[in-house]
Amino acid sequence: MRKLIVAAAVVWATAPARAQDVPKAEAFAGYSYAHLGDEDLKYGWNLAVGYNLNRRLAVVADASGQYGSAQGVDLDQLTLTGGPSGVFGRARPASVFIHALFGLVRTSAGISVLGVTISERQSDFGMLFGGGVDLKVGAKLAFRLQGDYERVQADGGAEAGYRLSAGIVLRLGKKGP
Repeated sequence: MRKLIVAAAVVWATAPARAQDVPKAEAFAGYSYAHLGDEDLKYGWNLAVGYNLNRRLAVVADASGQYGSAQGVDLDQLTLTGGPSGVFGRARPASVFIHALFGLVRTSAGISVLGVTISERQSDFGMLFGGGVDLKVGAKLAFRLQGDYERVQADGGAEAGYRLSAGIVLRLGKKGP
């Protein structure tokens, strides 16, 4: 019985310390590469902000832009999505996360001929399913590696691909016990 009481006291005493490992929010900024359909969009950025509801669950807003060209046509993609994210191993040096994000994907294609630019833009429903790992660099800073399966529901059907991102995570504030 005494061992049970000691074990319960240890768990109770460390609960606030574990809660303090959870920041109120996390902001991510980094480089992004996307491959959608047959096109490689080699230059890009990815920004995300997540609000932690508790130790394992967050709500994330994600924005990314990718740019490239194929056969003389300039291609751009802007993705604005949001959704739930699950986090595992937050108290460890490396934490793993998964997410399911839904929202808008805006694609643009343009070509310039004799100084005249002809372009077309299209906005569609998009989904990102993926996750990654955050490697702690300090109490407020981490390095993120992320990969996502991307699916865009266009007028005539669907197009699938992937997005890879790497960058810095800044942890903001602390959740109370």
